[in-house]
Amino acid sequence: MFRRYMCTSRNGMRRVFVWFSLFCVGFVAVGQESVDFFKLEQDINNVYREMSQNISPEHNRTLNNELLVLFDSVMSLPQNYSYAFDSLMFAQVKPRDKSFRIFSWFFLQESGRYDVYAILQRNPDCECEQQIFTLHNSVYDFALYDSLICDVDSWFPACYYEIVEERKEEKYIVLGWNPYSLLTQYKVVEVLSFKDCEPVFGHPVFVAEDEQDTVSRVIFNYSAKASMLLKTEKMRWKKMIISDNLVPSDPDFEGVYEFYGPDGSYNGYVYDGGLWHYMSDVDISNKGSRITDFFKKVFRKKSSAIYSETDEFY
Repeated sequence: MFRRYMCTSRNGMRRVFVWFSLFCVGFVAVGQESVDFFKLEQDINNVYREMSQNISPEHNRTLNNELLVLFDSVMSLPQNYSYAFDSLMFAQVKPRDKSFRIFSWFFLQESGRYDVYAILQRNPDCECEQQIFTLHNSVYDFALYDSLICDVDSWFPACYYEIVEERKEEKYIVLGWNPYSLLTQYKVVEVLSFKDCEPVFGHPVFVAEDEQDTVSRVIFNYSAKASMLLKTEKMRWKKMIISDNLVPSDPDFEGVYEFYGPDGSYNGYVYDGGLWHYMSDVDISNKGSRITDFFKKVFRKKSSAIYSETDEFY
């Protein structure tokens, strides 16, 4: 239950504080003086910290609007991209090539579901006309999302926590989490690329278990009470995307995802030839054995040169 929000004067003080901060930001920008980005970063944190208290859904939405305005103003300042913003209280990812960065966060709304927002900022060196994109999608039916190619208004909403580059393909694999509701949550393996400077989400590069079809992203739906592992892991031959194997707590709950959780085994995707190939029952305690068998059986034999010590795929 949310606490009843009574302090209307506090809300007014918050608005005055935010707009005063924005006025100061604009004044400094016009004067071409040095900007205290750390102070502005803390202003953003203060708004998000209050949002995290869940005073009420209406108050959360008001604070989220203030957060978006703050971000827009801060990112219009010269030299803002050179500031790391590494003290923010919510998720941020940036690839090795520093071509963009994504800030993402969530808040609980009236329906009992979580709303996810993100700010994608391109590196100013890209010379694109638009460099800042607000990502938001109010659609919550994710049943068909494994095959969709999406833009900023239809993306699969997620707070991204890990990113991997694919240098040859000029695409990025991003791992994200969506808290979704009080019953279920999601994790996703997403593909991010850019077309005519615009972000594009999804690409049919994930080969399904039956090896007959490819999907644009990999989506995991499971209980809000469970904890799921989804990360990249260095193996002997190549880096893999490793995930917990999710199963219902009882066979009668098949397809009812609020009862899904890890069973102690792991699955994965291994990259080869521009595609990510599914592997079941991966032994992450013995890194390399299943990978070696996989390449010998399905593909031509690889040399150890296929693996790079960087976070990039070749």
